[in-house]
Amino acid sequence: AKARLGPVAHMPGGTEVDLDAVAPDNIDLDSVQDKAWRRPEADVSDYFNYGFTEETWRWYCKRQKELRQEQHRMQAGDASAQQAAAGGGMGG
Repeated sequence: AKARLGPVAHMPGGTEVDLDAVAPDNIDLDSVQDKAWRRPEADVSDYFNYGFTEETWRWYCKRQKELRQEQHRMQAGDASAQQAAAGGGMGG
């Protein structure tokens, strides 16, 4: 039998994530009150996967936001181009 996650995941620092809801793009580290990974006895790999640290996670989140914004701009441009090609754009 496969393991099944419950409806709520308890995140470090007291943050709870509803696994049945729409997932957040990224966990905002500033919203976590107890940053347990900063404790001297903490193992950062208990809190960050794939070799991330607090600093590299922040960089990753910033870069993902930039990429999403760029993708949104490109999609908006594509939609405008399609509308113009269909005769909905500025005419002469």
